[in-house]
Amino acid sequence: MDVIVSSENTLIKTVVKLKQRKYRYEYGKFVLEGYRLIKDSVKNDVDVIVIVSESKYKEYAYEFANVVTVSDRLFDKISDTVNSQGIIAVVPLPEFKDKPHSRLCLYLDGIRDPGNLGAIVRTAAACGFCDIVLCDCVDVFNPKAIRSSMSAFRHCNFILATDDKSQLDGYTLICADANGKSIAEIGSNAVDGRLCLIIGNEANGISDSMKRRADVTVALPMENGVESLNAAVGASVIMYYLRYLKSY
Repeated sequence: MDVIVSSENTLIKTVVKLKQRKYRYEYGKFVLEGYRLIKDSVKNDVDVIVIVSESKYKEYAYEFANVVTVSDRLFDKISDTVNSQGIIAVVPLPEFKDKPHSRLCLYLDGIRDPGNLGAIVRTAAACGFCDIVLCDCVDVFNPKAIRSSMSAFRHCNFILATDDKSQLDGYTLICADANGKSIAEIGSNAVDGRLCLIIGNEANGISDSMKRRADVTVALPMENGVESLNAAVGASVIMYYLRYLKSY
């Protein structure tokens, strides 16, 4: 068994660079870390490189097709987690789609926290909002976003928002905003056809341009004194409500 010990190794230098967005798109690759995430996301594909720490070699090596071993000390340097499980995968970056096509679509307007983004993706996949349009968001392939999504990213199509308003043609646009009508007042007739739920930035909410485009604006009713919900929590509640208000 050959063990990589030098941080000057080409693969190791690549892994370190892939922590930055610009290199993920330059190289067309991103990093997964953690056994469950890799097991659920990676097939025995020759384009995937699985890196394991020397102490975990016997535990993981025979489960994957293309395994490279590095010293424990070196693995700790390239790991992006506090309590590493000793396994990382370098995988091809999926292609972005040009526009949404499914009946349920999610439009994320300026989500900046990778943990929030990953959590939203996880719920979106569970609710069938599998076309996700990203407008000025943190990179969906950010390591923290990927870990938070718990492999749900595999079930989603990602679309980069454009200035072309026709990108969302055919969708009823539902805007989540504190000044909207209580979602409990929204009847099933309001959500006929294809739906696109718009979720805004954690601090500033939805941009004015998207508010103006919305067909329906909804809010979650809350007790007095409670100002708002976390973006991922609010998005999750509304997605479930819309998904089961109408049978899709």
